[in-house]
Amino acid sequence: MSSPNTHMGSAIRTLAGLRAGVMAALVCGLLLAGCANEVDPLSDQSGSLFAVHGFLTMLEDTQQLRVERLRPTILSDASSASSARVRTIHEPTGEVVEWRVADGQPDGLTGTLFEAEFRPVLGTYRLEVSDPSRPDAPVLTARTTVPDVPPVIVGSADIQPTGVSLPLTLPGVQVQPEQMSMVYRVRPPGSQEVQDVEINYGKTGTAVQAGWRFTVFLNSDRQWVLNLLGVDTPAGKLSLSGISVQSTILSAEWSGSAEGNIQDGHGFFGSVSRVTLMWLPAPALADLAGFVVEP
Repeated sequence: MSSPNTHMGSAIRTLAGLRAGVMAALVCGLLLAGCANEVDPLSDQSGSLFAVHGFLTMLEDTQQLRVERLRPTILSDASSASSARVRTIHEPTGEVVEWRVADGQPDGLTGTLFEAEFRPVLGTYRLEVSDPSRPDAPVLTARTTVPDVPPVIVGSADIQPTGVSLPLTLPGVQVQPEQMSMVYRVRPPGSQEVQDVEINYGKTGTAVQAGWRFTVFLNSDRQWVLNLLGVDTPAGKLSLSGISVQSTILSAEWSGSAEGNIQDGHGFFGSVSRVTLMWLPAPALADLAGFVVEP
């Protein structure tokens, strides 16, 4: 569990910056050939043609997937997967999206990068990768369920001379969120302008029976908010109209608990959702932390 000072030294970044950092780390692990590739390019399943590496993400409007054509024997030459047919089906609605070979293929990429223009929604997606020239060959099929958006459960406050801390729980979440942040919607003393200020908590918290639990430190966050607003000595309390929990939630495949989600092929196929949940501390607790709750 984080201490009150854990996130005090963290860089404060914009939401776009946070998303870019998360995406860069995940893409590196799954799409780029220079990163770890745990899939043997040989097929140990009779008739399997392809391996895939990629994920669907609510953070982006363009989805990407790396497809490799498997070699039936070690003496076989590696061949391009650019002729493959790649599509996803949103099973709750039946919506089908056909993917295309990306215009710009990264240097040194193993396999072929496919992409599609859509932003996934909640529900299960089925991925199908096939070779149109071999209608008799098995079709690689994979499923992932985009993680649902949980509520936020606010626990009992811990009031210490150093400040007020509150445990928050995201029910049902068992895989460590890739990124956590708090966005404070505040109005400085004497100002009529409401502003959103983001505090980066990074990777924090722990899995409990109820879900994922982490701690918010109201007093230290308030000081960060003042620093970012350029307010050194406020003449009064910061007006607070909401705190948004923003978190990047990974699907079960990232923890290995959805083993076997790929049929007639190899690789990894998962999903990522973005959670934004607003809550407010009780007025008395907010007052102890130097805020005043606005109606």
